Amino acid sequence: MTVTSAEHLAVPSYASGISEVPLLGDTIGDNLDRTATAQPDVEALVEVPTARRWTYAQLREDVDVVAMGLLRAGLGKGDRVGIWAPNMAE
Repeated sequence: MTVTSAEHLAVPSYASGISEVPLLGDTIGDNLDRTATAQPDVEALVEVPTARRWTYAQLREDVDVVAMGLLRAGLGKGDRVGIWAPNMAE
């Protein structure tokens, strides 16, 4: 059996049906970066039970911290991660 790295198998992880409206073609990260750059001080996330709040700049910073942790853990481009986070900011 031949093992191939995930990098060589990477393909977009979405499917598109027939539509006259094209997909954006960018990632969630691209969208967050663009929004955080345009509106860094606008509220992005509110966790009601704890009253914690994040602006887009704060959210992007926390997302980058998690992403760096995943990279340090050995995950890389093309790897897939499942996250179970029922109704919580983390």
